[in-house]
Amino acid sequence: MTSDEMRQRIAGALFLAAFLAYGFGAGMVAGILEAANPAAMLAAKRLEFFMGAASMLLNSVIVVTIGWLLKPILALSSKTVSRVYLLTRVLEGAVLAAGVVAILFFMTAHDSLTPSAMMSARRANFFAYQLGMAILGFGSLFFCALLHRERLIPRFTALWGFCGYAIFFTGALLEFGGVGVGLLFSLPAGLFELFLGAWLIARGFNAGTHPTPLATQ
Repeated sequence: MTSDEMRQRIAGALFLAAFLAYGFGAGMVAGILEAANPAAMLAAKRLEFFMGAASMLLNSVIVVTIGWLLKPILALSSKTVSRVYLLTRVLEGAVLAAGVVAILFFMTAHDSLTPSAMMSARRANFFAYQLGMAILGFGSLFFCALLHRERLIPRFTALWGFCGYAIFFTGALLEFGGVGVGLLFSLPAGLFELFLGAWLIARGFNAGTHPTPLATQ
């Protein structure tokens, strides 16, 4: 197995791991944030709270690593897109991590959890999450366009990813505007990432593809 093949398979595993890390962590933290008595819940489940926050922070490390692993492979076809995708993942990870740090600050920097502190924690994480998802959705459009152009994965799946991320980006913007779209606008891109992760583990990018003249960009 070549180093590029190893990078692709590790990246594929990390696509799947990111879902588990953030989903697991967010579920644990949300159970405390949304409790009827958050202060009492935090006192009773302090370890669970910090484990959840750590899992969410781990997700940030994972998504940045995905961008780093795929950068040299994408650069064979377009250096510009490889840099855009890495920057996308770095910004996504940083913004999501900032949201978790905000939760930790508001939940632990007060002698008592006041309603205003709880509201601040929820709002900070909400805006950080939506901004992170908007960055991911927008930056991944270039990623999927490259996958489609170079036939690195079946073209219909690259098109699925492009449309899914476009919907995802739109959903994040709507959430910022106060329109709650929930899971609906996240589903196509989420399923694409699960598919892509499994595809990279099982097969990797299609062999025999050749960079176009735009590869020098």
